[in-house]
Amino acid sequence: MAVVVSAFSMIVLWGCFEKGNYADEYALPFIMYSVYVFIKYLSGKAALANYEVVLNGLCMGCTFLLRANMIGTWLCFALFIIIKMVKEKQGKQLLKLIGLFLTGFLLAVLPFVVYFLIKGYLWEAIYASLIFNFMYTGTSGNGWTEMFRWGYNFLSKYSLVLIFMLYFIITQLKKDQRYFHLCNIIYAFFAFILLCVSKRTYLHYFMVFVPCIIYPCAYIVNELTAHLPVREGAHRKYTGVVVCLALLISMNITRIYDYREVKELWAEKDNIYTEIAHEIEQNSTEQDRIYTHNLNGCIYVESNRLAATRYFALPAVNLDNFPEMKEEFLNDLKVNQPLFIVTDSSYNNMSLDVNRQLQKIIDENYYLYDHRESVKLYRRYE
Repeated sequence: MAVVVSAFSMIVLWGCFEKGNYADEYALPFIMYSVYVFIKYLSGKAALANYEVVLNGLCMGCTFLLRANMIGTWLCFALFIIIKMVKEKQGKQLLKLIGLFLTGFLLAVLPFVVYFLIKGYLWEAIYASLIFNFMYTGTSGNGWTEMFRWGYNFLSKYSLVLIFMLYFIITQLKKDQRYFHLCNIIYAFFAFILLCVSKRTYLHYFMVFVPCIIYPCAYIVNELTAHLPVREGAHRKYTGVVVCLALLISMNITRIYDYREVKELWAEKDNIYTEIAHEIEQNSTEQDRIYTHNLNGCIYVESNRLAATRYFALPAVNLDNFPEMKEEFLNDLKVNQPLFIVTDSSYNNMSLDVNRQLQKIIDENYYLYDHRESVKLYRRYE
């Protein structure tokens, strides 16, 4: 049942993976393992081994390095465990758990801290991965009301609101382990809050809900199976799993067709990027530098060419709000003079000064070399 429900949880939210290869996706195994450890401890069904606590801290460290705003799992569950152990006066055991957990966390983080210290880039690493992200959430974006509405509509569309409501009702009707179930529900709500903090409607942020819904789904299936009019034994289990999963999947079957349309659209776009990348590769040398504006890194990879600026893919913010970063980016392009510049007209918002400045550089030093749908390839005048 655990395997089936885990697979179902990922299938329900497969649209959130978009085309894959996001930091959120790489963080999922670490989050899922930690959720398993927390559930194991809070449900009281088995004692934790020391190595499990260390691995839990290691998982938090790895997730912190991948995407710091995805550590809500540990913040939420750890708080509940601390409150629980303080109420039960288990101070000595609590200190032991904290020590083991921090050991795992430092095992993941310290090698990078030492490396950046040796290289002299520790401050830049902290700024790029932490400080800038906090500044990023404070810049223009949707308001909290719009984000809540967007998030709620998305969860409703995938029937997750219904699943959490069923889970809440069933667990509150049963008296056993209410504390643990309440913690689980608050964890899901906390994940939702962290999702809204970004103020950007990116589907891949919803990946954090994959670990959130596995246990509620398994619990609902288990409870409904127990009341099926099927004889005792394996038949009851298998029938219950099939019936419940069929019911849940039927709620989401229409979303598969929507996702297919999105996938086909991206596939067409990827073909254009691949063609542009091959054209760059055939008409330049490995020493030549290029720049792709507001696109992902696929063209660099497929053309086997390096970027003319460290801002090879601009962050999803208005650089007009970060004048030092904008000045450095524009100066890189003027000094390094990439042989090719690739733009996509769907991203060219000329109300932004950074885009106007880029267009000025293109108009003065480049000519249109190729044009495929919305993608434009510019080459520098020799």
